[in-house]
Amino acid sequence: PGHIGFNEPGSSPKSQTRLVYLDKVTRRDAASDFFGQANVPHQAITMGIGSILKSRRLILLAFGEAKARVLAKAVEEGVTDAVAASYLQTHPSSTIYCDSSAAAQLTRVRCPWVLTAGNSLMKVEYTPEVVKK
Repeated sequence: PGHIGFNEPGSSPKSQTRLVYLDKVTRRDAASDFFGQANVPHQAITMGIGSILKSRRLILLAFGEAKARVLAKAVEEGVTDAVAASYLQTHPSSTIYCDSSAAAQLTRVRCPWVLTAGNSLMKVEYTPEVVKK
């Protein structure tokens, strides 16, 4: 949860592009993409967090309710190696695109009347949908 590429929890923010061994959870989660867990490779090549953070611009995509909890952690909680995606908070030009299901646990969606979340100052746009909440 909260991985970027195949940078699992515990990955160093200085990690570089490398060959990694996939843990059981990652292999299980990828099973549907490979027509069964038996077909999922045991290794993968991934850009390291350090390599990713050297980019001029970062874009993170998150879709579906399965990403909601970890997206909220990555965006609204502190930077931690337990949630590799949280390192995007340290990048000067990162953007997250997500659907409403993935955004469901974000404070500005769940509780739009709360103006701050964790360490971030958020600007809440009071659209008619938000006002209904």
